[in-house]
Amino acid sequence: MSWRDLLQDASFRGVSFGVRTASGTFGRRVETHKYATAKGEKKQLPFSRDIGRKERSFSIAGFVVGANYFAERDEIIIACETHGAGELVHPYFGRKQVICRACNVTENSMEGGYAAISMTFVEAGDEAWLQAADTTADVIDAAAAEAENFISDDYVDNIQIDDQPQFTLNDILRGINEVVIIANGLKSRAYGAVDQLQILKEQVEDLERIGESLVNAPADLFNKVLNIFNAVPISDSESGPEFFETDTSENISIVVTENRRVFNSMVCLAQWSSMARVVPSLNFGNATAALNWLELFLQRLDNLNLIMGDATCGAVSYANSLIGNYINKLAVDLPRLVDFDNDGRGSLPSIVIAARLYDDPNRELEILENNDIVNPFFCNGDEKDPLLVYSR
Repeated sequence: MSWRDLLQDASFRGVSFGVRTASGTFGRRVETHKYATAKGEKKQLPFSRDIGRKERSFSIAGFVVGANYFAERDEIIIACETHGAGELVHPYFGRKQVICRACNVTENSMEGGYAAISMTFVEAGDEAWLQAADTTADVIDAAAAEAENFISDDYVDNIQIDDQPQFTLNDILRGINEVVIIANGLKSRAYGAVDQLQILKEQVEDLERIGESLVNAPADLFNKVLNIFNAVPISDSESGPEFFETDTSENISIVVTENRRVFNSMVCLAQWSSMARVVPSLNFGNATAALNWLELFLQRLDNLNLIMGDATCGAVSYANSLIGNYINKLAVDLPRLVDFDNDGRGSLPSIVIAARLYDDPNRELEILENNDIVNPFFCNGDEKDPLLVYSR
């Protein structure tokens, strides 16, 4: 059997097309850092860090030709614009689940009955979010615990302490002291809970007392940091998720600079784990608040640009998919904030609106709070500026 026998007819979502050329892009995701010397001169060699496999993409220069090419061209455009992943039959790489990133169509009067179509696809990956159907507090807790093992391994593997000069180790101690400062700032979040406050106080004192010895015991250090953030929930349904970072500024030493990023990643991921574990205990008043919390949680974590190995990245992504699944299912059963106008009746008292909407005048406080209304006797709601009310 020759290589020609192995070629497959190209198609996307069942729509066939001819192929002139086809290519694929593979490799690793790399962060490259440049450092300055004490005199400000650039070092000749930068430092590049491998942060995981790059998404695979496929580019195809295809075409449709013939009397019916208009219809065939339009079918390809529809297939490329359809939401979600679809099956690409690549002539050289076989069947792939992909999403079409771009589709460019070129036609000219000199080549009648012919359209050149350039398409770029990116692999869809696993839809873990949709697979996480039965999400409970125990499932999320177990996923966070599994991720913690990988986070700890990442820190142990990446922090550079062996045969390092004292100033490098001192910089890690400086990071530990920053965690102490962050932890002391968390005391106000205990909201008068004596037990929480006492546990946090003990954890912080313990970290201060043995911080220097933990510099050379990275696994124990991670556990201490994790215990601090687990002592007091960092997030609630009202204030939203918030990450506290340690110093990651560049230093004269390449090792110190990299250690700072590794240390900060460990601290932020410890905070992420503590947030993940408390998600099932969060109380959201409405679906909008729940979905906004989820969006902020995922967005702020993504913006941190953390150092994570492939195993850690996969475990964190899986736990996040469980969290997303849990909150999305929760939001279905929560009331939603919707627009309401008075149908041209002008200002109405909030108690009247509550009675008309819910047959319950006692719910007027919801209307006042959601719209920051000062005078409950004058609630204006019209097409241009509707009131926000619960759907039920």
